[in-house]
Amino acid sequence: PGAMEALAAMGFDADLSRRALDAAGGDPGRAVDLLLSGALDGAAEGGGVPQGGGGGEEVTALELSQYTFSQGSSACTPIACFGVAEVLRLLDSSSSPNDPGALTDAIFTGVGTHMATLADRHLAADETFAASPSLRARVQVVGAPLQGTVSGGGLPRLLEQAAAAPGLNPNRHVGLIITKPPETVGAVLPPPAAGGARRWVFLDSHSRPQLGFQGAYLVSGPSRETITGRMSTLFESDPSALGGAMGEDAGILAGMYDMFEATVVQLRADPEPPAPAPVGGERGGAAVEATAAPGPAPEGGDG
Repeated sequence: PGAMEALAAMGFDADLSRRALDAAGGDPGRAVDLLLSGALDGAAEGGGVPQGGGGGEEVTALELSQYTFSQGSSACTPIACFGVAEVLRLLDSSSSPNDPGALTDAIFTGVGTHMATLADRHLAADETFAASPSLRARVQVVGAPLQGTVSGGGLPRLLEQAAAAPGLNPNRHVGLIITKPPETVGAVLPPPAAGGARRWVFLDSHSRPQLGFQGAYLVSGPSRETITGRMSTLFESDPSALGGAMGEDAGILAGMYDMFEATVVQLRADPEPPAPAPVGGERGGAAVEATAAPGPAPEGGDG
């Protein structure tokens, strides 16, 4: 309340102030920076509208992506982690996962978390959890990471393995943070033990102009094809083409390029209170969430 009152006294809109504080991890200073940047104005006005997809799918497409931020081109793993956490929260409360505001907040928080680590590379899922007390308080990792290959039916098998992960609560939705270097996306599966209507969710913070998405997007649908179909399109590898360029190491490199790793997560049964964030945030292994104003998008990006 104190931070909200302070922002209101400065003349900021209440709804934008709340969103800025959420994206800034509660840090008033970072919230002011975000509000002054004007970044949330565009996100609130034209952030995304649920659209009907084929086969009973619902699509939420944003104008915003990780590439909107000058330092966001490598932030896909934190964004996927926060995006999956948001979807799990929405589904747990019987709300639609196609919430443009929640996806927007995940992008801001994910980019801010990546920046707070001072990393000049992609983060792994475990590094993201180590860097975010609030994420650890809401979501728990279940079992060891799953590994597989895109080819040979590896994607459908991944969903089967995730639904049977040791220690999983079969009555709650299952989240996946899926990395196939250099990109990470998120997915959410219905509770393995649930009957009736079931929804599968896929989210991606990259812009995919070739697929008609100029910004981040989220798709929910009534079958696992919502996840496997899009992953097959995005992660399809061509070992023969790679081999022609890599000479005698082609086989090894092609095999590595075909591999992916997935971290299984679920909401905590009783969310833990996050540890108090030190002023200014910690750097290195225990960075707190930050946020940053969008800047010129790097050409091409690196995932």
